[in-house]
Amino acid sequence: MCGSREAVTKAKIEGVVLHVCERCAKYGKEIKAGRETGCRKIPVSEELPVREEIPVEDFGKEVKKLREKSKLSQEELAKEIGEKTSVIRRIEEGWVPEEKVIRKLEKFFGVKLMERISECRASKQSSKNQALTLGDVAEIKM
Repeated sequence: MCGSREAVTKAKIEGVVLHVCERCAKYGKEIKAGRETGCRKIPVSEELPVREEIPVEDFGKEVKKLREKSKLSQEELAKEIGEKTSVIRRIEEGWVPEEKVIRKLEKFFGVKLMERISECRASKQSSKNQALTLGDVAEIKM
């Protein structure tokens, strides 16, 4: 804080953890070595949840088709599911939303817009029954 190059002490000052000199440490709460700073370290043994379902192929086109079949505008659909009109517009342009938005659309239209990974893209697997790779399920947009 004072600009000293002797900033060797960790202190929480006004909600921010800083490296400060001994004199400036008195303006906050000094953090002793080995003490938690509020950040949770994820142990290596914890794995991230594996997503078992992905949106159907041409998800945006499917949503647009369902909306038009229901004779709704983007604004009306957005209002019905409690989302912004821009979300519907972006979906129809090819953006894939969070799963909760997809679930709202599924409930509203009464159709399935997610498919199990093992059921989809099976044609891309070789005849050797190899497991899916990231390249099998990811679509790269440039």
